[in-house]
Amino acid sequence: MSNNSLESSIWPGFVDVLSAMLMVVVLVFTMFALSNICLQYTIKEKENSLKNSKILFEQQSMRWKKDALRARNESQALNKKLKELENMDQKEMQRLLTLYSNLMEHLELQEKNLEKVRQEACRAEAWIQEKDKKIHLLEKRIERLMEEKIKQLWKSRSEFLEKLRVLLEGRKDVKLVGDRFVFQSEVLFEMGSAQVGPNGKEALRSFAIALKKIALLIPKDVNWVLRVDGHTDRHLLKESSKFKNNLELSIARALAVVAFLKEQGVPENRLVAAGFGEFHPLKPGQFSDKDRRIELVLDDKKI
Repeated sequence: MSNNSLESSIWPGFVDVLSAMLMVVVLVFTMFALSNICLQYTIKEKENSLKNSKILFEQQSMRWKKDALRARNESQALNKKLKELENMDQKEMQRLLTLYSNLMEHLELQEKNLEKVRQEACRAEAWIQEKDKKIHLLEKRIERLMEEKIKQLWKSRSEFLEKLRVLLEGRKDVKLVGDRFVFQSEVLFEMGSAQVGPNGKEALRSFAIALKKIALLIPKDVNWVLRVDGHTDRHLLKESSKFKNNLELSIARALAVVAFLKEQGVPENRLVAAGFGEFHPLKPGQFSDKDRRIELVLDDKKI
């Protein structure tokens, strides 16, 4: 195989690795942005609540000041009245004194309520500051966890690919291209068929055995899947074919591989099928019989 052919076969895998890394980075920043928006929304609500409390406090304070001023004026008027009524009988005098006392108690009560509102406002401000600190710490923690998760996933993928490559070394029916294992369709299927043939079953059975061995070594908290991608060439199907087009054929072949791997004991929740028809040739813009293939890719589960 020439160097140009080797570079061309490696290039799609390299592009897919970069695409997968870009998708993971976009996912991480999307989650971070969403969490940041939620946190900002919560802080905004608290700020609005504090602002409303301050406005109510100022309004109440103005009313209390007016009441206090009115009470003082009434008190002064009563004092003046008492002087004018020094010669009134004792009973009337007592009534006026009681009224004066009630007015003073009411004024003291209003001042206590004002002080209570001030204390509540201070506590609310302190509570918001404490929440801001906790939110900041939570953001840092989420960021660290996401970084650790991404590193762990890529480490597991690299170890998986290397160990699986060693186990399958020497096999001509499957080859490692970048981050994916490629089976030519003629190894697995007859022309125009979506049923795995005897040779294909043997090849996939060996792959499944190796996959199950390596899967035991992947950390349980790494949410991985094996994506089975079906590809065809651009030749039209025969009129007698039960498939309408190459896209349907590629999907059916991917599903057939998934079903066989499931029969071999690969967990169903770790398998994903995808069909691409003739739209993703090995060499962009160039079409050949080699485009008929099944690609197996270890990927992270998006949901």
